[in-house]
Amino acid sequence: MILTRQNVLHYLLQAEHLGLEQVVDGRFQIASRTSRNRAFAVSNGRGPGLFVKQYRPEEGHWSRGSTVETEAAVYALAGGSARLAKLLPPLRGFDRGGQILVLDLFEPAESLRRLHVRTGRFSPPVLAALGEALATCHVEFGKALRFGGNEIALPAHRPWILRPDRLEPYRTPSQSVAQAKVVAIVQRHADLIDRLRALEAGWRVNGIIHGDMKWANCLIARDASAPDLRLVDWEMAGSGDVAWDVAGILHSCIVAWVRSTRPSAADHAEAIAATATIPLADLQGAARSFFGAYLDRIDLDAVAAAGLLSRAVPYAAARIVQTAFEGAGGDTLVDAHLVLALQLSANMLADPEAAAGFLGLET
Repeated sequence: MILTRQNVLHYLLQAEHLGLEQVVDGRFQIASRTSRNRAFAVSNGRGPGLFVKQYRPEEGHWSRGSTVETEAAVYALAGGSARLAKLLPPLRGFDRGGQILVLDLFEPAESLRRLHVRTGRFSPPVLAALGEALATCHVEFGKALRFGGNEIALPAHRPWILRPDRLEPYRTPSQSVAQAKVVAIVQRHADLIDRLRALEAGWRVNGIIHGDMKWANCLIARDASAPDLRLVDWEMAGSGDVAWDVAGILHSCIVAWVRSTRPSAADHAEAIAATATIPLADLQGAARSFFGAYLDRIDLDAVAAAGLLSRAVPYAAARIVQTAFEGAGGDTLVDAHLVLALQLSANMLADPEAAAGFLGLET
């Protein structure tokens, strides 16, 4: 059964996630949230809504090991931890045959990306809460696997951007003209390719990671007295380097700052950066709030914390290149913003220590 807005209520009724009286009496709103996979938010305003996701059939065979099945395994694992249950949406069920995941809908809420667009500023308290939440996930997932007696197997995650030799213009029929342009820009900088390639040698497997951590995958409750967050979209989760998740949030902060610039075709990167409407001090304060809270919760010694930062900063640079290429969702970068972001990424990879200073980070 391929889910659509027209039949998703029928499926939820058939699978007993909704009762007949709810369907008959409720005026449900069904919103499409499709990205990598089919997804729908189902709500009637009278009680907890549901979030329904189905593996997109066009992207492969329905078999074990899909990204939706990985996400279901993460939510099942989180259900055994009181701390994780406060940070991830509850799992209602997973239909392996139909590759359909059903979660409680976290509402009313918005992504941190939308929050930033709406307010036009960084919120240090929110970013501190996010740092603590991400560290809690890393700590508690580790405990769940070590001490919970679980037999859940998650894939090994290694970002494709750390293997930049695979970047070729029009490698696939679906690659856009804009993506080919990004590849061409990157390939003009041989040192950038070499430095991206070198990052793979430092990759560690030291925890269960989200794999696609960014503001768009962090939800915050509206009108809450204190930041109330949920980390969502765990399709890319697996064993990997926790520094990659940390880098994902730093990357979101940097991209937001880049978007605040006012570039023109004649400007060089330094001149464009000088036009940013978000002061550099605000970017640094945001990065410090997030990273400081993460370190406080993860409880690393000084040497380990320094090692984490030394990997997270160049990973953030790699993540900027990946975002520029993927050019999808709320993190799209175009034209001169894209050029500035790629130049900033190259600078960060050339001198990670200076880049950490640019972000106001130290351990």
